[in-house]
Amino acid sequence: MTLWDDILKKFQEKQEEIKNSLANGAASEYHEYRQMVGQITAIEWCTDTLKDVVNKRIYEEEQE
Repeated sequence: MTLWDDILKKFQEKQEEIKNSLANGAASEYHEYRQMVGQITAIEWCTDTLKDVVNKRIYEEEQE
């Protein structure tokens, strides 16, 4: 497993942990719900951004 795979796996594990907590009713108040959904959104953004940056770097190195 590469460093890249480890990072994506950790992101996915944390996202699933939060989703499972939501599904099990961990957010007893609306502000807790919003915070948890915000964390999921942030992890998705980080994953997408990291993928884009890495892919661009790899593509640029192949062009040189």
